[in-house]
Amino acid sequence: MSRQALVDVGRRYRLVLIACPIAGLAGLIVLSVLGYPVAGAAFCVGLFIGFINSRMVIAQAAKFTQMENPNKRALTFAVLQRLGVMTAIALLIAFAFRPQGFTVLIGLAVFQLLMMGAAAGAMVRQLRG
Repeated sequence: MSRQALVDVGRRYRLVLIACPIAGLAGLIVLSVLGYPVAGAAFCVGLFIGFINSRMVIAQAAKFTQMENPNKRALTFAVLQRLGVMTAIALLIAFAFRPQGFTVLIGLAVFQLLMMGAAAGAMVRQLRG
C-alpha cells in the first residue's frame, strides 16, 4: 500500500467522523419531529458506540503492531472481548428502551456502512491510480 493510499484512508476516516454527528443530528431531529425522540437518541448512541469501537480498533492495531512477537491468540481474545462488550451495551439499550431503543442497532449499522464506504472509496482510488 502506498503512502498516498494511507493518507487517503486517513482523510476518509476523518470525513466519516464529521459525517457521523451530522447524521446523528439529522436522525435526532427527524425522529423527534415524527414523535420518536427516544429513537433519535438511541440512533445517536449507536453512532457513538460505532465511533468508540473504531477508536478502540485503531488503538488495538497500533498496540499489536508495536509488539516484537505479537500473540495472535491474545489479539483474537481482545477483539472478541471488545465486540462482546459493544454488543452487550447495544442490546441492553435496545431492550431497555424498546421498541424505540432498537434504533441503536440502526445507528451502529449506519456507522459501519459509512466506514465501509470510506474504505471502499480509498481502495477503488488505489486500484485506479
